[in-house]
Amino acid sequence: MNRREGDSKSQFSLKPEIMRRLWYLSFESTFAGDVEEREAKLNNLLSRANDQLYRYCQVELARFFADVSPATEQAIERDFLYPIKFVLKQAMEQFGMFDQVEGYFKDNYDYSLFVGRNDWTMLINQAEVGTDIMFVKQDGRLKAQINKQLFNKVSDNTARNSGSMLMDRYFQYLPRKYHISYQHTSTGFIVDVQNFDRWLDSDALQQRYDSSKTAQDARKVDTDAKMSEAIARLTAMQEKQNQHHHLFGWLHRNK
Repeated sequence: MNRREGDSKSQFSLKPEIMRRLWYLSFESTFAGDVEEREAKLNNLLSRANDQLYRYCQVELARFFADVSPATEQAIERDFLYPIKFVLKQAMEQFGMFDQVEGYFKDNYDYSLFVGRNDWTMLINQAEVGTDIMFVKQDGRLKAQINKQLFNKVSDNTARNSGSMLMDRYFQYLPRKYHISYQHTSTGFIVDVQNFDRWLDSDALQQRYDSSKTAQDARKVDTDAKMSEAIARLTAMQEKQNQHHHLFGWLHRNK
């Protein structure tokens, strides 16, 4: 868990902990086709829907928790969704369907990470480098200062989505195991760019830096330094060649 500056202990927030234990399916996509076609598809779906799978899972979960071994306890600690995965895996294997969805069962799914990655990606794309985000080098690593004004800008000014609330929410999204950021103040927080992009599974923040004036100035300084070094080497080589030329000329004249 992340914590705020000044807290003697890491804060425990119930909502993020609940979100970590969700296995969430989104049905936000709209139906394709015209109105009549969408209505027909929706009615067909509703006519086939029932609660049999839900009831099956309830019964099997009750059996599962009736006898939990130490090994099973450890499996649950590693993956909060292990019980329902175990029940669904058995059902799907029975009907020869598990190989079609096996990939979904391998990772320890975390809904808060899924939401966090999406929200952070949109936020980074809206940010203005130089004001909302500022890049600095610390201990040889590229860091990004995420300023509170970015959260104020995307806030709808309600109590639920104020700038301070949004900043705290986005900070809570960042998992500690990636060593992205450890604490924030009332003005914002600093993230490690490489670790942030590794968690985001993209180079979104690095791209914002590469296209920024800060990066352009840094590249110019680096280019100028390399050019000066190359000129210095070339000058030294030329002087060495001139010395050899004068030496051979002197020897030739004094034969």
